[in-house]
Amino acid sequence: AVAGLERVGAVLDALEPLVSGVDGRVGVRQAHMAWSRNCSCAGGAVLALGHLMRVDPQAKGRQVRRLEEQVRAFAEVVQAGISSLDGRQIATALRAVSRPGRAGAFDSLWKFAASRLMQADALDARRGSADAEVLAALLEAFARPPGGAPRGDAALFRRLAGLAQQIPARLFTVSTVASIMASLDAVGMRDRALLRSFVPVLQSRPAEEFTAEAVASIATCFASAGAADDPAYRSLSSAAQRLESAPPRSIAAIVAAFARAEVRDPALFRRMSALARAHPPHHIEPESVRATLSAFASAGHRDNALVAHLSSAITVHRGPLTPEHIALTAAALADLDAPHPLAASFLPPPAAAARVPAAA
Repeated sequence: AVAGLERVGAVLDALEPLVSGVDGRVGVRQAHMAWSRNCSCAGGAVLALGHLMRVDPQAKGRQVRRLEEQVRAFAEVVQAGISSLDGRQIATALRAVSRPGRAGAFDSLWKFAASRLMQADALDARRGSADAEVLAALLEAFARPPGGAPRGDAALFRRLAGLAQQIPARLFTVSTVASIMASLDAVGMRDRALLRSFVPVLQSRPAEEFTAEAVASIATCFASAGAADDPAYRSLSSAAQRLESAPPRSIAAIVAAFARAEVRDPALFRRMSALARAHPPHHIEPESVRATLSAFASAGHRDNALVAHLSSAITVHRGPLTPEHIALTAAALADLDAPHPLAASFLPPPAAAARVPAAA
């Protein structure tokens, strides 16, 4: 019945009887007797958390307090009955408590979840409780929690990474590969064997699955691991060249990753330049200008049309430029051997320069 409710107030009202009337001296956890493996309370609490997560963005005023109270109550039940849950259910529960400003209130739940995931029956690729989507969600929850430092230890991350290698390539999507790789990279796990196990996925997935963000993330992870795997970069290059649009940040990340891996791909760089120039100058932030110029400089690919376009983005920028932006952008222009008039656009106007005191 709750699944058919779309408004936050209706969902809160429907779930309220499940947490109200509990003796405060005992607590929700003990009242539900959720420590028993034969009790279905923990599984039901996961479903309730999923519904609360669904309507969370709608909550306002008093609804926020009610929602938080219910999240805490159901999280207690999940923690007490964690031994009866599998990886998919744990992933749902952790996503529900992973909102910025909320995760710190559930430290014990994270510890119980990590302990449970180390048990063999919690995650089993053969039984379907450890598919690619579940692993991506768990790794993101532990390695990249919103507004917080990574959770879990190296043993947990090694276990999750090992399970990823047991799942057939056909069951992955580009987005799950990108998420898994980014999470492992965030905790410093750059296993080349694992990365190369994803190459068949990149070679077999349809072009429409490759977003600019996914290509940028995967290429960056390969470059960070020092995995100069030609098949992977060929697949990523082919996908990137078919993109119809891309955010400036992703363009810079793609070019920088190929440059870091020392993969020279003029056709890719020309396509990324064209996509960058498709953005109106006033829509490009100074940080994106700096990152894009630096990436192309590192790649050794000079494109005067791109330099001119990005320079015009600086001239129309109305906000202040930090000394760091000016210095790094000027350095990138110098590396690209850009004409002096373009580099001059990054310097403060004469009137402003005159007010800067000379160095002692």
